[in-house]
Amino acid sequence: MRLVREYLNTPDKPLTETVASMAQFCPFFHAAGMRRIHTPPSRRDARFAHVLHALDITAPSLTHTARARFALRHTPALRRAVLTWANDSKATRRHVHADNLTHLAMLAAQAAHRNGPVIFVAP
Repeated sequence: MRLVREYLNTPDKPLTETVASMAQFCPFFHAAGMRRIHTPPSRRDARFAHVLHALDITAPSLTHTARARFALRHTPALRRAVLTWANDSKATRRHVHADNLTHLAMLAAQAAHRNGPVIFVAP
């Protein structure tokens, strides 16, 4: 935290920002003097959340391996939604194959469950 504070006292750039996955659980950047900006979910995450809602599946239920595997096996629309979600980004597209589908479903569910990236900026 001291390193972040020191940098914020004399920044190299006019705007300092960070994307923090664990920020909602660990107040590291907030404690260093940065402020959180609330962001909307991406379009692909919002679409996946909409499909989950239509299928009456909760995103947290898909974060468990066995439940995600069961839901994928018994819900073809969910399989299609996971494939669509994964193919919508270069970061996940390369991981689209049958043995990774459960992990992709879990990742998509986590992304759909949060509001958007957690971003902190210097005040």
